[in-house]
Amino acid sequence: PRGRPRRSRARRRRHPRTMRFTADLAVHAAQRMNPLGEREVILRGYKIAAIENTGTLKDQFDVIDLSDNEITRVGNFAPARRLTTLLLHNNRVATIDDNLGDQLPSLETLMLCHNRLESLTQLAGLRSCAKLQHLACVGNPIKRLEHYRSFLIATVPSLKTLDFKKIKAAEREKASELFPEDGPSNADLTLVSATADAAHPPPPPPRSVPKCRARPRPQRVFVPGDRVISRANASLGTVITAREGGLPRGDGVVVRLDGPEGLVVIFPPDVGGDRLLGAL
Repeated sequence: PRGRPRRSRARRRRHPRTMRFTADLAVHAAQRMNPLGEREVILRGYKIAAIENTGTLKDQFDVIDLSDNEITRVGNFAPARRLTTLLLHNNRVATIDDNLGDQLPSLETLMLCHNRLESLTQLAGLRSCAKLQHLACVGNPIKRLEHYRSFLIATVPSLKTLDFKKIKAAEREKASELFPEDGPSNADLTLVSATADAAHPPPPPPRSVPKCRARPRPQRVFVPGDRVISRANASLGTVITAREGGLPRGDGVVVRLDGPEGLVVIFPPDVGGDRLLGAL
C-alpha cells in the first residue's frame, strides 16, 4: 500500500581477510632511513596475500619489510637492482621462485623466520641468488632435518651466516662431501635430525600452584593440674584454673609458675598456643 515506509536494511561491512599490494598502498606505506643508512619501506601487518605490483616502488629502497602478512610465495618482483634486504618474518612462505636472483640481483639478506618451509627442495630457488650472504629460517619445520645446514651451504656458496650463526670451514667441507658439485648426492633430504627434539624440547607443563589455605588454629584445652610451659619465659608451671572448652574462647588460664616465690600468671584467652605450649 501507498504511504507505507520502506524498511532500510543495514548492510554489514565486511572487512577483507587479505589485502592486495597496490600502488596506493605503496605510496602511503611508512618509509624511513634505518640505522644502517639504508632506505626502508615498511609494509608490516597489512595481510598482504601475494607479492605483486612492486614496480610501483620504482626501485627506490634498499630494504623492504613484508613481515606479519599472509604471503605464501617469494617471487614475482619487478626487477629491483637496488634492493639488498628482504624481510619476510611471520608469513606463510612455502615456495621460492627459481629466478628470484634475476628479479633481485643485489639481494644479500633474506629473513624467512617463522614460515611454512617443510622440505629442502622448497629452498632450491635460492641457487639463483649469487650475492646472498645472510639467511635465516628459524621457526620453520625445515630446521628439524638432518642435512638442513649442509644443503643450504652447498646450494648457496656465497652464504656467510645461516640462522644468525657464522658458517665455519668444517661445515663447508661437510657440505661439499654430502652435496658434490660434479655429481648427484646420496644424502637423504627427508631425514630428521636425532637431536631435533633434544635441541627444541617441548615446553614443560604449567606447574599447578597449590591453593593457600589458612590452617585452623588449634584450640587447646587446659585442665587444672596440667603441667605446661610458657614460651614467654620458658619456665614450667601448673594450671590452677581453666574455663571449660579451653582457649581462645575461655576467660583465661591461671598458671602457677614453678619457683621459690610461686608466681601466679593469668594468660588472656586470645594467646592460644603462642605462649602456652600445652600439657607436658
